[in-house]
Amino acid sequence: MRQATRQNVIRAGVFASSGFVLGNVLRLGGNVVLTHLLVPEMFALMSVASIVIILVSQLSDVGIRQYIIRSEDGDTEEVLNTAWTIQVVRGIILSLLVMLMAVLVAEANQRGYTPPDTTISHFMLPIVLLSMSIIPVLQGLQSTKRFVINRKLFLGRLMVIGLLSHAIGLTVMIVWGLYEQTIWVLIVGTIFQTLLSVIFSHILLPGTPNRFYWNHQKAREIYSFSKWIFVSSAFGVFINYADSLWFSFLVPPAVLGVYTVAKVFSTVGVSFIKKISTDVLLPALSDVARDDPRKLSNAYYKARLPIDVFAFVLCGGLFTVSNTIIELLYDERYHSAGNMLAILSLSLLTIGPMQSERFLVVLKQVKAKSLATAVYAISLNMMIPVFFHYHGLDGVLYVLVAAPLIAIVLQYYYLHRTRVLNLFKEVRLVPLFLVGIFLGHLFNLAVSYVKS
Repeated sequence: MRQATRQNVIRAGVFASSGFVLGNVLRLGGNVVLTHLLVPEMFALMSVASIVIILVSQLSDVGIRQYIIRSEDGDTEEVLNTAWTIQVVRGIILSLLVMLMAVLVAEANQRGYTPPDTTISHFMLPIVLLSMSIIPVLQGLQSTKRFVINRKLFLGRLMVIGLLSHAIGLTVMIVWGLYEQTIWVLIVGTIFQTLLSVIFSHILLPGTPNRFYWNHQKAREIYSFSKWIFVSSAFGVFINYADSLWFSFLVPPAVLGVYTVAKVFSTVGVSFIKKISTDVLLPALSDVARDDPRKLSNAYYKARLPIDVFAFVLCGGLFTVSNTIIELLYDERYHSAGNMLAILSLSLLTIGPMQSERFLVVLKQVKAKSLATAVYAISLNMMIPVFFHYHGLDGVLYVLVAAPLIAIVLQYYYLHRTRVLNLFKEVRLVPLFLVGIFLGHLFNLAVSYVKS
């Protein structure tokens, strides 16, 4: 890896890591405060509405971000403005789709087509969906300058924008929530936070402002590059949000609200690794691929090393302290989230190997990545209702933890074909899970000592 690239990767990693830590301090702190002010049902409704927006977004992903980062001319005005035009039009279409889904849910509830006493049948859900339908429009107006910044691994201003918009939006929610305990606290706060992110992306990032522009050739190139990205994203949403999607039809809003708390904590480590992988690993490996493809395997496992160390230690620690953390931070309405968190924390065991999908994108094996994702998504969504029927909620949680092995095996097959896979390097750090358990027990003992 060239010296300049190495320096950029280190700097990007520092910004991505610090931004993630600060962002999650805000997110987790805000979640703790808001759960004391609002009832679990409100978080369940917001969770479903957010997933619907993500669902329509991922099912129409045209791969703009990936194209700009990977393409040789991804930072030219022709590409950026054509991409922004596509992005804006797509946002408007997605907003209309969310509105349509709100109408369909309302109609289904009125006719009794939805399961009673579940989140999907709650009378407020269509109203929440209609209110949140403005989000895709706002997201479509985001400046493509943020992709160029990501391409060059200059992540400082992106970190500032994310933290600033999050902090202001969260402040609005908490202050409003102190005076009025209503779901509109979450709705308006989320919309305001997204609006701030859009404004900041245009005024705080360097580069030429976006304008409406159309280059047919560049649009076709984006489509050609992204057609398998679309397939992967479409199935990916049924992986990342399969749990909440199914639970909205299977459990009451209060249970889904408690599960949302457990998921917030369980995804902190996973989200951190995915962010580092997306913001740093993918651009860095893409740079190596353009410079000297022979060094890709070595560069990949060097980048994986800190990821695996972090994942295995955190997994053991979180598995051990989950009940302690939930009981310390939340009132008794949310205490059942502790056992859920313990099971979900085991997903960190597979998050490192799952990053091989980034490597497949760099190798331009997007079709292989998409096929692996498709098999994983179909298998997971077939297993969830079956395991819920026979083993209840806990059975589904174990399915969520184990299901990534399906994708990992398929991805390993493609990496083996390209002579990249090194099985020893894949499993060499698994014993660090025991280190995490030991540290977790020390934490539990310290808490018990302080309480006594």
